[in-house]
Amino acid sequence: MKRYTVDANALVDFTLGLLPDRAHDQFRAAADGRVTLEIPVVAAIEAMFVLDRRDELQGIPIPFDAEDALRWFEQLPATFVEDTHADARELLAHLSVFPSQMHDAMIVANHVTRSTDAIITDDRKMDDNYPTVWE
Repeated sequence: MKRYTVDANALVDFTLGLLPDRAHDQFRAAADGRVTLEIPVVAAIEAMFVLDRRDELQGIPIPFDAEDALRWFEQLPATFVEDTHADARELLAHLSVFPSQMHDAMIVANHVTRSTDAIITDDRKMDDNYPTVWE
């Protein structure tokens, strides 16, 4: 069974109904038990922060706070995964790609150490350097 790492922007876009078809298909497949989605805790925290701090995104009102967002994420057909010492070690190999985006380097490190098939994200730096699913 394929396994995917879910980035913060995918969580935000899924929550607001903005995911493109290819990325959304992975959430459908997870709901059907055909793939596994893994949400690194750092991605959930970043998405919670975005949803808590913004009033709207792409013209869509965001009517909930971080606590509501976390409750929503906990209902998704996904598993939360924690960062480990191995992720911290792996992170060092990705800092040059993300010199000012530690959270993105952490997502990639989690993807690499957990050997997921791809990252569900629209992040161009990730797309240029790692397997991703989006459009």
